[in-house]
Amino acid sequence: MDIKLNSNYAKSVRNAAGANSNREAYYRRIHYRRRRNIRLVTVAVLLICLFSVGYKLIRLHEVNQQIATINSGVVKAKATNQTLQKQVDLLHDDNYLQELIRDKYMYTKKGEVVYNLPNSDPNSDK
Repeated sequence: MDIKLNSNYAKSVRNAAGANSNREAYYRRIHYRRRRNIRLVTVAVLLICLFSVGYKLIRLHEVNQQIATINSGVVKAKATNQTLQKQVDLLHDDNYLQELIRDKYMYTKKGEVVYNLPNSDPNSDK
């Protein structure tokens, strides 16, 4: 004796259980896709950030090298400027100026005789 009470209700419960499992599977697929998309977007943003930071670090290194070369040029220019400033100060001294003109251009004082002697070193400028 099989009693079938509310057989329509039992069918609807059985159908609902299958529909529920189908719905849960659908929701799992949707959530899986969403999580995957979020991960992909996150990875893409991180890669863009890493590329940007790497590029900035490379540019910073190049600029630091340029600054170092410019600073070495400034040091050399300051040294040259100091030597030239010393020369200018010496040129304002009359005794030094007379000695320079006499040595470089072979000027003489009245009654003075200059003898040109050969240099012992042929590479010398004098």
